[in-house]
Amino acid sequence: MKTWVNSNASLLCVTARVLNEAYFFVPYTAVYGLAIGLSVSELIFAEAVFAAVLVVADIPLGHLADKVGEKFCVVTGTIVHGTALLLIGLVHSPELFVMLQPVIAFGLSFCMGADSSLQRKLAMRRSGRNRFELWEQRFQTSRLVVTALCFALASVLAKFSPSLTFIATALSMYVAAGVFLVLPTPPSSATALSSAADQHRSQELSTLTGRVQLLLKGLRRSPGLGRDVAAMVLAGTTFSLLLYLIPLFYEASGVPTQWIGGVAAVVLLASSLCTALLFRGNAGLTLPLLATGICCFLLPMDVLAIALAGGLLANVSQAVAMPKFRTRIVDELSSLGESTALSLVTTARNVGFALLAPLLGVLTAVIGEAGLAAVSGALIVVGVALATPSLVRVGSDSH
Repeated sequence: MKTWVNSNASLLCVTARVLNEAYFFVPYTAVYGLAIGLSVSELIFAEAVFAAVLVVADIPLGHLADKVGEKFCVVTGTIVHGTALLLIGLVHSPELFVMLQPVIAFGLSFCMGADSSLQRKLAMRRSGRNRFELWEQRFQTSRLVVTALCFALASVLAKFSPSLTFIATALSMYVAAGVFLVLPTPPSSATALSSAADQHRSQELSTLTGRVQLLLKGLRRSPGLGRDVAAMVLAGTTFSLLLYLIPLFYEASGVPTQWIGGVAAVVLLASSLCTALLFRGNAGLTLPLLATGICCFLLPMDVLAIALAGGLLANVSQAVAMPKFRTRIVDELSSLGESTALSLVTTARNVGFALLAPLLGVLTAVIGEAGLAAVSGALIVVGVALATPSLVRVGSDSH
């Protein structure tokens, strides 16, 4: 058994990560929140709290993973996250729903840099060379397929009670924690660094403040890396806004509310096929991001084909972009701790939406969904303009 696990560690890690992101509840979060007595403004407030804690906790918990080990952090975070969702599903309390948002954010932050770092170490441990982007691509493609299946199953569970979607997600996370537990334990970044770095550098990396200072120095010294992080922030903000907007445009273009989950599932399956084809063809980053930006400007036409294309392009662009973002950052900054470096990617991915989340209700009232779609398109186009060739071409020689 141990030999089989060691031989298939990278595949098992992808499986655990996909199960950990099998979010059955996503299409029904608002429905459930309203059903237990929350208002729309209270739901937006809960989302804002969640996003803010996620961004604030991400890099500190990445630092912790580099000190104590990625496996410990992903197992802990998965169990915390799953337990919070289980409580939401079992206890139909609006107060508990809001109070648990920071707990969910902490649980997710434990995993966001550490799971990718664990994936990278297991890939290098087995093959002797960095196959990280390849395994990230497999994760992204698999995640789209599993998410589609989750949304389809969620529509069945929601007929009985939307709370069941939270319980199903929690159970999937507990299975993921079990798979993470059986994986080999690679050495922590702290162990690797203590034998290779000089004493002063090791002392700097032993504290969060010192590691963050070195991270900022690395961003300034690496050619074009600051621009690429800015591109990640803009693209990540667009991805988050589209997650919020696309279901609204489905409905505006004629999709009945009860069919939105099913439509989203079909779009995700189509996205996984397109993503797999793009990965096989060693896709670049510019074309899918620009196509997404153009589609954002067209969404207010309320044409079903455009809304479907918007959903597909948003999924495909994110699936293509995230492995490149992670590979670009870890290639430049892994000497500062892989989990911390990869946490920078998820921070960049989420910080824009964290700032916008408290204002979403006001923005929607002032400029409407059409205005937000135009803002999304502008953000991602500027992001493409900022991206350096080092980001656009990352991984082009690894296939």
